[in-house]
Amino acid sequence: NIDKSSKKNADILETEGFITVSLKQIVDENLSSCCEFYSCIYLESVVVIALLTDSKQSNDFIHTMDQICKSAFRILENNTSAGIGFICSDLMELSRSYQSAQNAIDYRILFEPNQVIYIQDVEAQVNDGNIWDSSYTENILREIKLGEVEHLEKAIQELIGYIKKTAISFQLFQISLMEMVTEIYKLGRTYQIDMDKVFGMDFNFNDKIYQFKSSEALKQWLIDICMKVRGSIRRERIDSAKLLIEKAVEYIDQHYQNSDLSVDTLCNYLNVSATYFSTLFKREMGMSFVNYLTKVRLDKALQLLNTTDEKTYNISTMVGYMEPNYFSYVFKKQYGVSPSNYRKKYSAK
Repeated sequence: NIDKSSKKNADILETEGFITVSLKQIVDENLSSCCEFYSCIYLESVVVIALLTDSKQSNDFIHTMDQICKSAFRILENNTSAGIGFICSDLMELSRSYQSAQNAIDYRILFEPNQVIYIQDVEAQVNDGNIWDSSYTENILREIKLGEVEHLEKAIQELIGYIKKTAISFQLFQISLMEMVTEIYKLGRTYQIDMDKVFGMDFNFNDKIYQFKSSEALKQWLIDICMKVRGSIRRERIDSAKLLIEKAVEYIDQHYQNSDLSVDTLCNYLNVSATYFSTLFKREMGMSFVNYLTKVRLDKALQLLNTTDEKTYNISTMVGYMEPNYFSYVFKKQYGVSPSNYRKKYSAK
């Protein structure tokens, strides 16, 4: 018996095997009129050894391989890139040519999909003096923390555009992308996000980068992980905000009798800025700190007026007002009568 996950993996392998065999058939059919060649399937790729007699035939071979990539995409609906290594004149150099073809394939992430990548052209374009512009990374990190979804997607698209137009070596690209992913990871850890849920268990960057078959695949992967981190940060902020306001409300309930209770006093206790707290408190509670504190004090005053015989000036002190006249003013403004008259009406009823 095969469980579902095993069957799914088997189906994927079968599909990939079919695509590779079909790709070899496309290669054989198109190259037959171009040059003498030998093709085989090796490590799920189609390897071609071509015998080229002159520069014209070399150019024809490169052109034909480019057409094969585009035909394969139309027929198989699967991105296909071809890496062409250095032309060699000695069989002993064939392994070096193969390795350079592999190196050319690594560059597919920096180019548009479904085209040929000739190592000689690539290395001629690479400028070792070029560096990775860290502002793109900083922009992505900022949008993860503060930006809207469309702004984050735009920042990632701008990075991909920069990668395509800048002639940097694959090694520099690999190192710089790893540094950017590390910064995203660190950002998530700062907010105590479980990054295994973002990147997956046993994530290995070196393995991952060789799985990208195009810059579009890289873009989609970056959008996916950045959106996960962005969403987690916002959920964490909402939870943190609610917890902060709960602590503030609890503190007010315990210290409303203190006439010196203020936003600054409360913020010192909570270790947050007054501006941030005031904005957050009003958003969560629907009223300002001052209005909420006044409400709590007056609710306590009503309770004391209804259930005790305490003098109103004592009640004033008990609910945090050192000046009885000011307490009377605030009370009358809220309920339309003074504390004394309120008690008389209540007693009469």
